[in-house]
Amino acid sequence: MTSTTNVCKLSDIAKFNIPDISTVLAIGGWRLSALLFGTLISISPVRADWLDDVWNSEHMSRHGPPAVTIHAISGVTIVLPEASITEAKAAGVSPKQAAVAFLRKYGPEMCSTIIDLNENKPALTIKLVVQYVHSNGQNILFEPSSHKEVWTIDYVPTHRARCVAAPDDDVASNRGSGSPGAIRQNGI
Repeated sequence: MTSTTNVCKLSDIAKFNIPDISTVLAIGGWRLSALLFGTLISISPVRADWLDDVWNSEHMSRHGPPAVTIHAISGVTIVLPEASITEAKAAGVSPKQAAVAFLRKYGPEMCSTIIDLNENKPALTIKLVVQYVHSNGQNILFEPSSHKEVWTIDYVPTHRARCVAAPDDDVASNRGSGSPGAIRQNGI
């Protein structure tokens, strides 16, 4: 069973063509197991709206922008707004799953010669920092938490992005994976 929607909300359950109880009871055995497995796979929460909205300008103006910092030795630090983590949790996605989904979707566009996020990275260390919104009465402030959650994952990007070296960059050290000042070109 396939679904054309990427949103996983209870109000959308009718879109998944789940059979009525008499059909379920008539199927029985392994067919019932296959039906339930297919239904669960088709409503995977990792593709929920929160992941698409995180870079949305309206979302960023209210909750702050996300950030990715690539470290030469210690992996990747991801900063996500508290609202994005809350929305992900509401969709059934843990903070770790949210960080991994975010990195898999947006990581390939982070052009870097330090870590090429267009390639699989076994045992990649990722750190998640939650960013909170505060107001001092006149301004809205976006402040990252001092607490970090750290995991080691087997990173696999969802797509590839082409990073182009600027003419003054050392092309010999750039294997086409990016460089400082590189231009991001999606889908190439």
